[in-house]
Formats: sequence, C-alpha cells, structure tokens
Amino acid sequence: MKYRTEPEGNCRRIFAVKEFGCVKNGERGGLIECEDNLSHEGEAWIFHDAIVSGQARVYGEATVFGEATVYGGAIVSKSLFSGTGLFNWTNLPNGLVIGCELSTLEEWEAKIEKLKTIYDLKWVALLEALIPALKIDRERITG
Repeated sequence: MKYRTEPEGNCRRIFAVKEFGCVKNGERGGLIECEDNLSHEGEAWIFHDAIVSGQARVYGEATVFGEATVYGGAIVSKSLFSGTGLFNWTNLPNGLVIGCELSTLEEWEAKIEKLKTIYDLKWVALLEALIPALKIDRERITG
C-alpha cells in the first residue's frame, strides 16, 4: 500500500504512506472517488487538487496535477516531460492522447515539425523517438 485516504466532501483525499518517485512519505495528494481510481503499484500519483473519479484509473508512472479532473472511463498510464512541464500520454486503439489532445500516431508524426517551433527541441526529439515504440504498443493493444 502506498497511500491512505480520508473523507473529503464526496471524495477521498490521498496521503502517501511511503516514499516513491518524487512523492514523500506523508505527502497530501489529490482527490479520488474510490481506491480503484489510483493504483497502489508503480509511481502513479495525483497531486494537489487534481480529482480522479468514476471509472477512471491512474497507474504506472502517470501523474495528474494542478486542477485537472480525470473521469469517466479515462485511463492515464504514462507520463512525458515537456518543455513547459509534465504531461501525460495514453496510447489508445484509435490514437494517442497527449495532454488533452487525441490524434492518430500518424497525425502526431505530421505535427513534429510544428512542435519544434513551439517546444524545447529535446522534448520534441523524445516524442519523435517514442513514436515507433508507440506504434508497436498500438499493435499490441489492437491485436
């Protein structure tokens, strides 16, 4: 077990019960509706006032932070650092979600040149390097 919860309104506030990743023992986290929303495995964490509810799941190395709200059947499983901070990606059968944008892997590839004019080149290079692996992962997802 990596966290405990305390009731807060209609949700439960999470508190780390051990140190993992960049989370310190005792650190106050965000809000979940139920323990199924945040895995006790891996380094996944919900920071500050972010909320995860419904059937949404956060696991693996993912982080949810700020005033983000993750709900419905959303699954957040991995994280990627960008030039402006940390954003999450989720590889789905119909595309890749980075931050809040869903595009096909091919559309993300086409955006690489434009992204180079917006973000630090090292982060765009990381995304560019990840695309072949994400294509393999998509094949695994879609069977």
